[in-house]
Parts: sequence; C-alpha cells; structure tokens
Amino acid sequence: MAVNRNKKVTEEVVAQVEAPSTEANNASDMTAQFMEMLASMKETISSLKSELDEQKKKNEELEKKYEAQEVTPVMEVTPVVSSTLPDTTERLLEILGNKKSDKEVVIVHNRELLGGLATSIRLTGAAIDFHTLGEERVLNWQQFEECVSKYRKWFDKEIILIGAGYEDVAERYNIPCVKRGNYNYVTKKDLAEIYKKSERQLEDYINTLTEEDKDFVCSYWLGKCYEKDSRYMDRAKIELLNRISNKHIFDNYIATMNFGYFNK
Repeated sequence: MAVNRNKKVTEEVVAQVEAPSTEANNASDMTAQFMEMLASMKETISSLKSELDEQKKKNEELEKKYEAQEVTPVMEVTPVVSSTLPDTTERLLEILGNKKSDKEVVIVHNRELLGGLATSIRLTGAAIDFHTLGEERVLNWQQFEECVSKYRKWFDKEIILIGAGYEDVAERYNIPCVKRGNYNYVTKKDLAEIYKKSERQLEDYINTLTEEDKDFVCSYWLGKCYEKDSRYMDRAKIELLNRISNKHIFDNYIATMNFGYFNK
C-alpha cells in the first residue's frame, strides 16, 4: 500500500512539472507562427509598395513624353478620331465620285455675239457676261453644279461648253464638251476667216460641225449681212448656208435680196 501511494504521488508531481512545460511550448509555437505571418505580411506590403512605385514612375515618364511631344492623352484623342471618321469616309466618296469640294471646272462660251449682246450667267459668288467666242471662266464645284442646274438649256444648245480635259465631267452630267467626238468645233480664227472660204470649202467645213454649231455659224453670217458687211453678202454662199441649215434662217433675207433691198 505504501508503494502504491508513493507511485501515485510521483505521477502527480511529474504531471505538475510537465504541464507548465507543455503550455510554454504551445505559447512558443504560437509566437513563432505569428512572427512568420507578420513577416509574410511585411513582405507582401513591401512588394505592393514596389509595384506602386514602379507604376508611378511609368506614369511620370508617360506624362513627360506627352508634354515633350505635345500629344493629347488617349482619352481626349479617341472622341476626336471617332468624330472625324464620317468626314473621312465622305471625303473618300467625293474623291471617288469626282465631286471634290475643291475641284474646279472650266466653262467655255461657244457663241460670238454681235451688237453688244451678252450671255449672262448669275451664280452664287459669280456674275459672268460672255460676249465673244472662246471666252472661259473657272468655276468651283458648287458653282458648276448650280450652273448646270440653272442653265441646262444653254448647255443643250451648246451655247456653253465644258473645257477640254473635262470629258469625264461632261459625260457624267450629259453636257457637251469642247471636243465632241468626230465633230469639229468653231474657233475664233475659223469664224474670223470663214468668209474667205470658197463655196466648196464652206460646205465641207459646215458639214464637220454639230447641228447646233451649224445654226450658230449661219446666224453669225446673217448678222454680218444685216450689218451690211460686204464680205458676207455673197448670194451663192448665202443660199448654200440656207440649204444646209435645218432652220433655213436666210429665207427672209433672200426674199429682200430678190426685191433689191440688199445688193450683193
């Protein structure tokens, strides 16, 4: 019995001695874990700080670059680029359609007017008075389209033509150009020397012209007759022109010649 009692006392003493030791070990482990966690947090914070510093440095470099090159930041540029896209597309379509706003077109007066008469054209920003054959005017694209719209009949009658080199424009708008296929066009020199031609030469020349130009030459010749220009008062040539002309505009003049009002 004494032995058992001593054994029990010994176990209790050992238990009491070991208990504080275990608690101390547990406390030590918790402290180590806490310190390890704290070190990990410090490392994470340090890493984040480094990343932030690096990003800040990059931002500062970008700002300096923009300032040096006077470049607008991307957020400000984007709306501008977006808003200009429709204008760019429209511009390309205008070029492809040969309708550039800065394109110019030359128009040519295809009549020689007598007695101070004029072919008057009134357009936005332009007042034109043509008097002589071959006069030219340069129109911007808006004025040209306005001219075609307002004076279409004059183009149809070939009073106004499109200048040489604008054949594509003439074709697109279905209006006559100075060069009209195989037909000749009347020049200032041709008109000034037409009275010198023989009857055969005159007939050959007239037959190379369009119907509208034939009428123009006949009207010009008749006007010279009424001005009593003797160079044009040749009965044989007058009758030739009257026969070639579809309108027979010399009928009345020939009648007056028959009654002796005009001498050859």
